[in-house]
Amino acid sequence: MLEDKTDNRLPVATLLLGILLVALILRLSLLFWGFPYVDKFSNYFHSDESILKRAIYTFPKDIVERKQLIYPTGYHYLLAVATMPLKIVYFGDGSLSRDEKGLINIVAKSITILFSLATVFLVYKFGVLLSKNKYVGLLSAALMAIVPISVNNAAFITTDTALAFFFTLFIYLVLKAFAANEKASAAKVILLGVLFGYCTATKYNGALAIIVLPWLLYDYIKQRNWKELGRMAGLFATSSVITFFVATPSALIHPKALVDSIKIVSAWAKFASRPGNYSQFLFSYAKAFNLAIGIFCVAK
Repeated sequence: MLEDKTDNRLPVATLLLGILLVALILRLSLLFWGFPYVDKFSNYFHSDESILKRAIYTFPKDIVERKQLIYPTGYHYLLAVATMPLKIVYFGDGSLSRDEKGLINIVAKSITILFSLATVFLVYKFGVLLSKNKYVGLLSAALMAIVPISVNNAAFITTDTALAFFFTLFIYLVLKAFAANEKASAAKVILLGVLFGYCTATKYNGALAIIVLPWLLYDYIKQRNWKELGRMAGLFATSSVITFFVATPSALIHPKALVDSIKIVSAWAKFASRPGNYSQFLFSYAKAFNLAIGIFCVAK
């Protein structure tokens, strides 16, 4: 293991708090984008927002009514549950007015901002893990705090910010366990399977996190313990699948919608990967890998 190369004369905690404060200010400055009476361009929001807003406003009826699953509903319903007290206690169970929807949107955006700040902190931890230097972690977090795509995504009620958080968290926990030579227990494999399942239920891109699975099961691969490897892989797959369907229950009610949506997403990926479309393809998937801007460019 590499020793911590950090110069302890500089206040790491103070610098990290300063970075988080800057990140918060940048994201709060966009909080009222699209809010009635504040933003005159209130209808010019992210095209994906309407999908999530409908789920938030109509939950739990949306579970039965939803027949389009281009996006899984993990984050949709997390926001719906988080804003449920507003809808029940303050607004009653009737139809929502424009003002009531606006307040729900502000709460949902605030939750998205919290996920964005948590991702900045995770990128700091990731930088420290890779470099064994807290200042590399600080530089990583600073880049993540100001990178435009991360700041802008925090202004919208979309899945991208939550995806970045859960994607980063999953990879960080796997690589942290690997760096500490921790053998994957059944409980840890199940918990990480749940996290991976929810990451995928946030947005299908989250399934790309599977690339670090060999590091999670490295000890069993190294020892060629194929029986135990198969058991652990089975636990991981089972917990992932169960979590995905719990977070996307409409897929159980309307399985054809899931199949059709996967076909559409696959067709889009095939189109985007054609010559001439690489930039669009890479930009889309960069949303899931935006943490790399703050980590891999500086951690050595």
